[in-house]
Amino acid sequence: MHPLRYILYSLFLMGLFTACNSSRETAIKKTEAEQLEIKLPDSLLQKQADGIDFFAEGNQPISWKIDMDIDKGYYFKASNGISFEIPAVKPSRNSDIAANSYSYSSRQGDMSVLVFDQSCAGTSGKKVEVTVNGTRYSGCGKDLYNNAINDTWILEKNDNQILHAKDFPHGLPKIVFTIAENKMTGSDGCSDISSSIRIQGSRISFSTITGGNGSCKNNSIRRIFMEKLSNKTADYYFRNGRLYLYLIDDSTLEFRKA
Repeated sequence: MHPLRYILYSLFLMGLFTACNSSRETAIKKTEAEQLEIKLPDSLLQKQADGIDFFAEGNQPISWKIDMDIDKGYYFKASNGISFEIPAVKPSRNSDIAANSYSYSSRQGDMSVLVFDQSCAGTSGKKVEVTVNGTRYSGCGKDLYNNAINDTWILEKNDNQILHAKDFPHGLPKIVFTIAENKMTGSDGCSDISSSIRIQGSRISFSTITGGNGSCKNNSIRRIFMEKLSNKTADYYFRNGRLYLYLIDDSTLEFRKA
């Protein structure tokens, strides 16, 4: 190839590469901005404040609603006056229909709730079916949570131990919650990590955390992530703009917003 043509061709490729990177970065920033704008209506914010972790409603066969507090109980009410209340029960997984099932029987009768992995058409919620004494009610539901968690968080304290960036080859550990994708990504200070998540009320359930295999002299945080977060549920709360994760052994991770 003629030297001039080679130079022009190289400049063209560099321009194309820069444009692609710029477009990708713009798309990422747009997605992040959209996620941060995810807001609950005031009525659902009040339910969340009252301790409700999951809310569903529908119009089949009639108008109905259900509030689910995973600590205290589940409260169903239909427009014809039928109401049903059961204590909080742990879900069982029905893999055949890709749903979590909550069931309870008493002298009052039977109630079961199916929360499907499947999304409701045209919404960000999940398909829900509630069966009360043989009558099936269909609709949509969603987890209630504090949207402020949908961000990038830098780990600064492990209990009372202050962490220092110089002690980690990749800087301070961090986690990034992307609620729209039910995903957590980040770094343990040595290598990248990721997992799927589900946020209900003040709880975050993590799947198996993958990654974290890079060689690192300081693997204290990696052990915490793998032993106390991987396939575990942690409580979260905010104080003075900081995020706290309360772990299964009563220890606490303290994060600042990036």
